[in-house]
Amino acid sequence: MKKIIRVLAVGVVLCATAAPGAPARKHRHFTAWGVPEIFSNLSLDGPTGDVGGIEVVLVPAYNGWWATVVEASGIAYDPVLVPVTLSGDKIEFTLPATEHYSEPTKVVGKISRAGLTLQMGNERKEFLFRQLGSKGY
Repeated sequence: MKKIIRVLAVGVVLCATAAPGAPARKHRHFTAWGVPEIFSNLSLDGPTGDVGGIEVVLVPAYNGWWATVVEASGIAYDPVLVPVTLSGDKIEFTLPATEHYSEPTKVVGKISRAGLTLQMGNERKEFLFRQLGSKGY
């Protein structure tokens, strides 16, 4: 019995020392192909019930990158699907003219671990927080 316990103990020690440590995690833009990343600063004003902000869902697809964009000012407007140009951590897309916006708006941005900084034409700058679960951190 003592011999069996000794053999098991030696085996456990060997396995523990022989197993490699966790490899250092490289932070890449996407952890898996096809997994969308969600960035948002949408918020709800409790007393009035108004919704404000913007949400961007970036999706890698077979023929390029796409973004679903939802803007809100009082209410959430209809989502817009637009093609995205992605180069490293920089993105660019154009929002089309809609009933809420009279002309197309060029949007450029930079992705970071914390979120997405967008420059909406010459008008405004927005920071959208990375939503939990949209990347493997």
